Amino acid sequence: MELPTGIINTCPGVTLAPPASHLFFTLINTLLASQCALGPEGRYPLDYRNSLQDGDEFDFIIVGSGSAGAVVANRLSQVKDWKVLVLEAGSYPSALSEIPALFFALQHTPEDWQYYMEPSDTCCLGLRGNACYYPRGKVLGGSSILNAMIYVRGNPSDYNSWAEAGNVGWDYESVLKQYEKFEGCQDPNSALYGKHGELKFTRHKSQHPIRDILED
Repeated sequence: MELPTGIINTCPGVTLAPPASHLFFTLINTLLASQCALGPEGRYPLDYRNSLQDGDEFDFIIVGSGSAGAVVANRLSQVKDWKVLVLEAGSYPSALSEIPALFFALQHTPEDWQYYMEPSDTCCLGLRGNACYYPRGKVLGGSSILNAMIYVRGNPSDYNSWAEAGNVGWDYESVLKQYEKFEGCQDPNSALYGKHGELKFTRHKSQHPIRDILED
């Protein structure tokens, strides 16, 4: 995993502000102070890049540490006799990635591959060159870092079309069993997702008053 160089970790103190803008500066102080607590130390696996040697051998090499790569690596590492190497082009997630509402701020940054789709005549017509931006995570955690922490299963029709093309075992019913194994839904009232897997998440509940009206 590639780590940034020349970064100085300074945990700033309190910034004094005039009374009229006290609330704003209180928010800024809180965010600045929080970045120290949200650092990678002790929260993510260590980077062993500098300890690797030519000729090192591994039982498994996983390219990419996104949601899928992280789960696969965790599963394989449970066998103590296996050596598992995870390769990630990016670095540790920044403090911004801990705040779902700020996911737009992570686009066009070093944590994003900064891909663009091919120009189209049927979509993205309001964008420059008729090409949509396609953010993809280049960071430990992959695209889960910059998608507002939203978890969505794949589309059943995609899996079924792969199975129809001759890929045995890739139909949605077969793949669904694997989804349920790694899902760790924290909502006890949800029967749609697995409960005991490594990928922890909960159901989103809108706080808007209209939600209760629609439910009734």
